[in-house]
Amino acid sequence: MINQKLTNFSSTGLLPKTAIGICVAVLLASSATPPVCADEPDGNLPTIQVFKKVKDNYASIITYSDEGTVVITMNGESVIHFSTRLARTNFYLIEWTRAGESTYSAASTRSQAVWSSGAGNFLQAEAGVQFEGTRDIALAHGAIYSGRATATVPQMFFDLQWEGERIDDLVFSVTRLADEKVRDINCYVFTRGTMGATNTLWIGKQDFLIHQVRMVANMESMPAFTATETHINIVLNQRFSRSDFVPSFTLFQSAED
Repeated sequence: MINQKLTNFSSTGLLPKTAIGICVAVLLASSATPPVCADEPDGNLPTIQVFKKVKDNYASIITYSDEGTVVITMNGESVIHFSTRLARTNFYLIEWTRAGESTYSAASTRSQAVWSSGAGNFLQAEAGVQFEGTRDIALAHGAIYSGRATATVPQMFFDLQWEGERIDDLVFSVTRLADEKVRDINCYVFTRGTMGATNTLWIGKQDFLIHQVRMVANMESMPAFTATETHINIVLNQRFSRSDFVPSFTLFQSAED
């Protein structure tokens, strides 16, 4: 069992590689430099305090689970359904399946996953089960097939840094938009445009968790696309056993094995 005290806490076609450099981690980058934003609505926290609460909240969570979708529109539409389980210090399971028709969709609709139940880091995607050297490599490779479902929340939960960038050194700005709801959750909304893409982030006003992320890209080097990642049924600090971090579907081997 993963024994932790769970009380008194304060929480492929491929997406283009440039998405890595302008992801949620950039929007939630260094709280040492306040983001540029519009006037704050009366009664709401300043943007920099919102970002700090998000970072502190994810650092305080012992376990996290959710479900969700990534809806990708690019010469058609495909939908990735995913579920997430994360636990300190190195347990995780993200499973996903794809459906729909678009140039993003790969031929296979089999269930896929990245996971670690304490016996190594593994990815099952188009080539069958593969051993991944580290958690970071497994989640980064999984992001290619899952529409970044293995990246957004795991990056925050595990405090990961990818692509060799130093987040604290990034020069960035965000614009704060009017509050919106994601399903029935009231959210702060922030947006940032760079390198031909616009990223928008929805953060719960009560729980300071990520509920939705959207990237709209219109780059000369590739077709225009929109990817909207939505997180629902979020549960914090529940008890898990090691078996909860093993995929629920039958594992398969590639034709070359």
